[in-house]
Amino acid sequence: MSEHGTGWLNAAALALIAGLLAGCGEQPEADQIFLAGNIVTANPDRPEVEALAVRHGRILAVGNREEVLAYRGEDTAITRLEGRALLPGFIDPHTHPVTRQVTQEMIDVGPFTHTSMASIRKTLEKAANQHGPVVAFGYDPSLMEGNPSLGFDTLDSISTEVPILVVNLSGHIAYGNRKLFKAAGVNEDTENPEGGRFLRDDQGRLTGVAQEVSAMTRLLTGLGDTAGEIDFRALTRRSLENYARQGFTTITVPGLGMPAPTPDAHIDHLRSVARADQPPVRVQGYVVSSQRERIHGLIPDNDARFRVLGMKLWADGSTQGYTAALEEPYKGRDTTGNANYEQEQLNELVLAGHRGGYQVAIHANGDRAMKMALNAYEHAQEEQEREDPRHRMEHCTVGNRELLHRATEVGVTCSFLNQHVYVWGQAFRDDILGEQRARHLDATGTAERLGMRFTVHDDAPTGQPDPMLMLETAVTRQMRDGGVLNADERVPIDRAIRALTRDAAWQTHAENDRGSLEAGKYADLVLLDANPRKTKPEKLSEIEVLATWVAGRRIGQPDKPSGDDS
Repeated sequence: MSEHGTGWLNAAALALIAGLLAGCGEQPEADQIFLAGNIVTANPDRPEVEALAVRHGRILAVGNREEVLAYRGEDTAITRLEGRALLPGFIDPHTHPVTRQVTQEMIDVGPFTHTSMASIRKTLEKAANQHGPVVAFGYDPSLMEGNPSLGFDTLDSISTEVPILVVNLSGHIAYGNRKLFKAAGVNEDTENPEGGRFLRDDQGRLTGVAQEVSAMTRLLTGLGDTAGEIDFRALTRRSLENYARQGFTTITVPGLGMPAPTPDAHIDHLRSVARADQPPVRVQGYVVSSQRERIHGLIPDNDARFRVLGMKLWADGSTQGYTAALEEPYKGRDTTGNANYEQEQLNELVLAGHRGGYQVAIHANGDRAMKMALNAYEHAQEEQEREDPRHRMEHCTVGNRELLHRATEVGVTCSFLNQHVYVWGQAFRDDILGEQRARHLDATGTAERLGMRFTVHDDAPTGQPDPMLMLETAVTRQMRDGGVLNADERVPIDRAIRALTRDAAWQTHAENDRGSLEAGKYADLVLLDANPRKTKPEKLSEIEVLATWVAGRRIGQPDKPSGDDS
């Protein structure tokens, strides 16, 4: 049975598939059986089982050893787990694989390799002396002493001869020298693009800073044809292979149609790799709002390997970059950040997607942005009621119980970037937000108590596509610099696992074919060296990923039935 076809199966179709896998009244023969270990299903009704059988790329049976071994035939491969753990393949609810791989090949000026502006300057000067455009990634003043600024003054002092572009770790801010701005055609008379801005001083003069994708994209044109030197298809393949090595079998890209290298090519490369003979992972995603006219033409081509789900909008910017839209000013500053749209504009965009019958995902870091997103979703339902649209809010960083309760009432589901807690927790608490607002940073515990089905994600390249770190952060709230950021927002390990499996599938209307180990679903699996349900919470990030299977085929090995591991 081919895995191509709709990913939007209903329960009746799933039951039919399970019946077909079992054969027409005959005892079916499994391609592979897993046993003698920990098989974690992500199904609350049956959290662990003794054995699992796979046939034709789907799960044939789960249960105790005897009942599953009944499907053993002469050619069945037996995989003995020997104490290792088999789980549903992880689903990344929000990540940017092409951007992540591109930034891996840029000059690193990140806070984990550069602790001072002097160190960053030295790196940029060395690159500028090679006489080509300088493109760097990872600058994050929020994690540096004194929160140093970057712009024309600093970058022009490094070079006025070659263009210099530095991208903030958040992905929402870029800095350039005057050479870059001139080459990009951005001057004092340039108007801000929709959803973005070029920062200016009190006299209206450019400062060398661009905020949000639309403005940053304009600056990229000042680099010349550097993108033409990159093999984006090969780069995309390498990126998706890395996600598979991390334990993911499905990734969600909330930004299809980005200009890397062009909107059409960005979508085509992801689609072609996901539909190759041996795809590393399944890919699904949301088209950027500037390319929203493409959505209706793309959705009919959906299958289980590549799916377009709807539209992505950015309501605000980065919390650590002080551009997320807050209700109250940032700690020690007189700014509340920036909303990228007026409420009426956001309402119109959301309503268009809602009427189109697809999902809308809104990036909303700040509490003011979350409020605007909920206003827009409520307005859309008032104008045209839809049953269970499952619209999303992304990050929900500076949330609170009132906003999350309202989201639950409206039927909106949140996906939290919980690496905020691990990487920036101390900075948010001490410097950016203050203790009270930071306590409810990425408030998964509150969402759990409210009964919301939520997910956690990495938002790579801002975070790392590391599911074990995400699990550990969800259950410990441990910060990188030490200490715990509000233990009340912890969630139990089973809930954390579901946030990367069962509920991540549900969040994208894929719960009937993936996300848990149940008969009839795809045999998308991950093998770990230890059972996260039996591991100390503070040791979860040390668990190693050993292998993944997509539709019963082991990734990274020659094609053979169900990835025989015996």
